[in-house]
Amino acid sequence: MRLDDESDKKLIRKREEAWHNYKEECSRPTHNYVAYKRIRNKVTIAIRTDKEKFQLRLVRSFKANPKRFYGYERSKQTVKATISSLRKEDGSVTKSDS
Repeated sequence: MRLDDESDKKLIRKREEAWHNYKEECSRPTHNYVAYKRIRNKVTIAIRTDKEKFQLRLVRSFKANPKRFYGYERSKQTVKATISSLRKEDGSVTKSDS
């Protein structure tokens, strides 16, 4: 998903600036954090809305373009990594999940 809307990009830059202000200025940390949280929440809502719009446009195009559907499905598949071995408290390495 790409953020095409310039206002969303501007809002993200504002969020980054607010976070920087919060981290740099120790004089009023609670005020800066409250300002950061307010902007962060706006950005989160904007990103979710853009994602929903993108997915809706994508779903509408699936009937006319099945290749796009299968490409989207493939991109959403996850590969689950397995944990091969763990080190026990005594320093030995496990060979099974027991």
